[in-house]
Amino acid sequence: MRVLKKESDVTLYDWEGIDAADFDFDNAIDDVISPDSKVTLTVPEIQSPVAFLACDFVELGNELPSSKLVHNAEYLAPSRALFHLAPSTTDAHAFVGHLNYSGVTAKWFPQQAGEDVHLCLVNGFTAFAVRVCIDGEYAEFHPPFMDGSVFLEVRHPEGQDEGWRRWVPAYLFELEHQTGIGFIPMERPTLAEVPEEEDESTKYLEALRTKVRLRPLLDGPGIPSVLDLYTRAIHREGDPEQHLVPNQALAGPSHRSAYFRSFSDGEALRHPT
Repeated sequence: MRVLKKESDVTLYDWEGIDAADFDFDNAIDDVISPDSKVTLTVPEIQSPVAFLACDFVELGNELPSSKLVHNAEYLAPSRALFHLAPSTTDAHAFVGHLNYSGVTAKWFPQQAGEDVHLCLVNGFTAFAVRVCIDGEYAEFHPPFMDGSVFLEVRHPEGQDEGWRRWVPAYLFELEHQTGIGFIPMERPTLAEVPEEEDESTKYLEALRTKVRLRPLLDGPGIPSVLDLYTRAIHREGDPEQHLVPNQALAGPSHRSAYFRSFSDGEALRHPT
């Protein structure tokens, strides 16, 4: 707690008077806690205090002074990284919906890569949210986190180069391939990008309703089947019949191509690359 207060300038509300300039840390009454003790922290714009283990609290306090947010998308600390994720498949949207509804926070789908890199999904309150608070990128209409806020956490040895980054797409690929839960790294919206008041949302929706007009719809011989292929292609994660696969029949690096398979149509369309 001393580390968080003095080094990271995080406001702590649980101790009366702790924010006073003359608060005496040395003579304060201490509670004896263990690494498994529960610690609660009040986070701005979040109704209920968040609870986590004392060992995680100490780790957070130690790494915050050396941490940073990059493009509002990555939390980088000496031995940990958090990537802000957005759902990209129907199953992922359902997963996020269940998280928001249930309030469950946990580490999901842990995986080891190589000898010393560990990856998993985490949700809810994380070091990313604390960094958001420190940077002031929050408001009542844009809280620092929600239960459905999902991140890819990567733990790696301190001082290691960023070779661990190669495991990020590998992990997300396997996650989607095995579970259907697909995520992509994406920036957390800034305050400037989020409507501050309900009136702004109303104005946006009214503009869409009154000012946007669609072009005449496409029609003609062959158009329906082409549009059907287009619709299936942009939702290809849910359609196993539409995949780009390597052409194994052609050998040599100068004769590579890919097939856009449409088994239901009885043939494949070749697109040389």
